[in-house]
Amino acid sequence: MADQMTPKLWTPDILPGFEQMRLAGLTAPDGPPDPVLVRRRCEQGGSKAVLYLHGYTDYFFQTHLAEFYNQNGLHFYAIDLRRHGRSLQTHQLANYTSDVDEYLHDVDAAITQLLVSENINWLLLNGHSTGGLVAALYAHRGLRRDAVKAVF
Repeated sequence: MADQMTPKLWTPDILPGFEQMRLAGLTAPDGPPDPVLVRRRCEQGGSKAVLYLHGYTDYFFQTHLAEFYNQNGLHFYAIDLRRHGRSLQTHQLANYTSDVDEYLHDVDAAITQLLVSENINWLLLNGHSTGGLVAALYAHRGLRRDAVKAVF
C-alpha cells in the first residue's frame, strides 16, 4: 500500500523504450519553465552517463545517439531545455531566450537529478549546435561543473 502512495517521477516518453520526467522548481520571467529530462538506461548498469543538449530550434528525438551510447556502456539522458520540445508550454514563446544562461539552470537541475537519484558519478555532456555552446558554458561556469568529466 505504501508503494502506491510513492510518487512515480519517471513516466513513459513519446519515444518507445524511453522515459521522461519534468524538472520542476525552476523559475523564469514567463512562469515555471519545467524542462523535461529523458532517459534510456543501458543494460550493463554502472554509473557512467551522457547528457545530450539539443540545438536552438530542436529537442531530443535522435534515438540512434542513445543506442550508440548504451552499446558503449553509458546510460543516456537528454534534456529538452525550457521552451523547447516536450518542455514547451502554452504560455511560452517557442525556443525563445533572452539570456543563454537560463539554460545553465536547466542543466544544473538535470545534473543534480543524475547525481542524487540516478547514482551517476561520471558524466559526458554531448551538445549539438546551441547545445554545444551551452555545454561549453556549463563546463566553464556551471554550478555542478565538477561533475562533468568530458564535453563533446
